[in-house]
Amino acid sequence: GVAVAPAGVPDAGDVFVTNSGSDTVSVIGYNTAHDTFSVVDTITVTAPTGVAVAPAGVPDAGDVFVTNDVSSGTVSVINPSTEQVFDTITVGSSHGFENEPQLAVIPAGFTGAGDVYVANMDSGTVSVLGAGLPQ
Repeated sequence: GVAVAPAGVPDAGDVFVTNSGSDTVSVIGYNTAHDTFSVVDTITVTAPTGVAVAPAGVPDAGDVFVTNDVSSGTVSVINPSTEQVFDTITVGSSHGFENEPQLAVIPAGFTGAGDVYVANMDSGTVSVLGAGLPQ
C-alpha cells in the first residue's frame, strides 16, 4: 500500500510505502536542496499490506495506520515524528482485496473524525478503532 501524509500534519508530504516481502514500511521524503525524493527511513512492521495516514484536524493527526500480515489480523500504529511503532491493535483477518486489507480514516468535520475503519473480509465485519490512541 501507499499513503501520503497530508498537509497540516507532522512530516506532511512524506510517502509511506508497505514492503510486505521485507517486513518494512519505507518513508520517502522530499529533499528540497536536491529537488529529489528518497527513502529517509525504514520501519520494521510484520508483513505490512495496507496503509493510511490520519488527516489534519483529528485527534491522531499524522499517525500512520498499517494493516499487517492478512492472517494476523493486526494494525500497527506508527508515530510519524519518531517513525516508530507505538501500538499494535488486534482486528479481524482479511484475505480479500488481493491480500491487501482495506482501511480508511474518517476526516475532520464528520461524525467519528479520526476513527479508523478496517475491513475484515474473512468474518465479513468492519473493525472501528476509536480516535485518540495513547502515544
